Amino acid sequence: MPSSGHTVGHVGPVASTRRRGWAFAILAGGLVFVLTSLAILERLGLPETVIDLVVPAAVAAAILVLGLTSRTMRISEFYLAGRRVPAVPNGMALAADWISGALFVGLAGTLFVIGGAGWSVAGWNIAGWSIAGWTGGFVLMAMLFAPCLDRSGALTVPDFLAARYGGRLVRVMGMAVLVAVSFLLLAGELAVIGFVASRFLGIGAHTAIVGALAVMVVCSLAGGMRALTWTQAALYLVLAAAFLTPLVLLSMESTAMPVPQIALADALADLRELLAGWPGAPFAQAGNSGVAAAAAGGPWDLATLVICLMIGTASLPHLLARFFTAPSPGEARRAAGWGLVFVALVLSAVPVYVVFAKLEIVGSIASAEIDALPEWVMRLGAQGLVRICGADAVSLEAIRQACTGLDLYYRNLAPADFALAPEAVVLALPQIAGMAVTLAAFLATGALAAALATANGLLLAIANSLAHDGFHRLAAPSATAARRLFAARLMLLVVATLAGYAALGGVTTLPGALTIALGLAAAGNFPALVLGIWWPRATAPGAVAGMAAGIAVALFFMLANTDGEAASAFGLGLEGLPGTLYGVATGFVVTFAVSLFTAPPGEVNRAFVETIHRRGSGVAIRDRAV
Repeated sequence: MPSSGHTVGHVGPVASTRRRGWAFAILAGGLVFVLTSLAILERLGLPETVIDLVVPAAVAAAILVLGLTSRTMRISEFYLAGRRVPAVPNGMALAADWISGALFVGLAGTLFVIGGAGWSVAGWNIAGWSIAGWTGGFVLMAMLFAPCLDRSGALTVPDFLAARYGGRLVRVMGMAVLVAVSFLLLAGELAVIGFVASRFLGIGAHTAIVGALAVMVVCSLAGGMRALTWTQAALYLVLAAAFLTPLVLLSMESTAMPVPQIALADALADLRELLAGWPGAPFAQAGNSGVAAAAAGGPWDLATLVICLMIGTASLPHLLARFFTAPSPGEARRAAGWGLVFVALVLSAVPVYVVFAKLEIVGSIASAEIDALPEWVMRLGAQGLVRICGADAVSLEAIRQACTGLDLYYRNLAPADFALAPEAVVLALPQIAGMAVTLAAFLATGALAAALATANGLLLAIANSLAHDGFHRLAAPSATAARRLFAARLMLLVVATLAGYAALGGVTTLPGALTIALGLAAAGNFPALVLGIWWPRATAPGAVAGMAAGIAVALFFMLANTDGEAASAFGLGLEGLPGTLYGVATGFVVTFAVSLFTAPPGEVNRAFVETIHRRGSGVAIRDRAV
């Protein structure tokens, strides 16, 4: 197609960004007004159920308004946001695309349970290494992929692979990886939405999932990537504010320091002091700072995990798609840098959640008698999130019955008697700390915002690939722009329906789902992208063989090492992830070997590689791409 997305009369990028900035300011002011009003009304007796409904409804309404005002009928706007998204909002959208509801809810809980039944202070040292793995992927994207993807003029990752290597089979393989990875993550994010809404907001899981799908479909149908970019940027502001606000308040209360990451050292010292006086605490000797003590497999296994997280993150197709929307290679690289900053801002607070949660729990139940347990224990116990003496703490009577054989009736609670579900560490903290219901509802809404942002990005990535790679490039190369837009919107509806069915049916609650998705992305995409960009001799047969072999090996090792008992609903289940390295290594070796034994790439493919590395060369390719 010619430049159907570059018609005259479009608002310039600077004016558009300023207008969006004002829209963000108005929406942020409106959200602050709603939260402040609810906090005041809460003190006057407003029912908790009303608060739990109004907060997420206000955010959903704001996102719908932002999405509908970003509607477009231009194909380049729908697929690529016009290739004019500035670095800062693109970085915010990239961060929202990655943080996800699973990380928002599950990462702190995973760190919480490392070591001694969730009570090991030494185990929290692994947090820094885990966060390094998650964020390191952004560094790899910026260094290896971002500028070249932007110069390529591709619309999707399979489109880039097909342009680089040539041939239909490479595109089909790329589509298979994209759809498998993205659909698994999409259905999982919808399941997170149902869990958070039902456990912490009193909204039925099915109602929440259907409502989230409705918001995503309306926004994406209206504006495609253009609407997605600005709604994801807004959702990042919501999730970051929701995640950090409880920590800021607790930090101010305990240390008078408004930056919780800085207050972490003082909070940890307070925790160690509390634990030293709690008889039976298995970590009173919290001086073991070795990561090997936190990672059962030792330092090498921990380093392997970090590398796998980096490679998996850098290979996720819905994240890589953001670089196709940048106005220049430099802006693409800067978007990755800003994405790293925005992700680090949130993830750096995860260890603070772990320490503050333990501080609040220890402070309220350490050496407590059964009759003196705080109300939040029973409240969370009724939802299956707190267990005492191995039984759900639904009531004082239930606790007494569970602890009768352990003589707890004649002694106080010990650490081994208490268990908090990992998925409750973040979302239950306001309840445990006695904070306002409005704040608890805002935090839960932040988790919904994180899941919604990621799910919407995954939904659009699948639909755009099916419509562009499947329909336009493979089935109907001469399709008009109108037919292509219709196909993209039809695919949105189909994929949303299938994902909703999978989430409602509990298909993706299997342990290790995140492991499989990251492993597939790494083994399927990373060798093909790295060699395709940086080794001109790589061939299409080599890429196809490397992708197939890498995926097969990675799946074998991941499934063989994924513990089927992995537990809590949204524990991250990363125990099989190191097997990804075998798949990635296999992909590199097979691609290299097969490429050497097959005919060299043609002149067109070699010219493509030269072009994506040449500064100032991307504009011509872009104009031909859409």
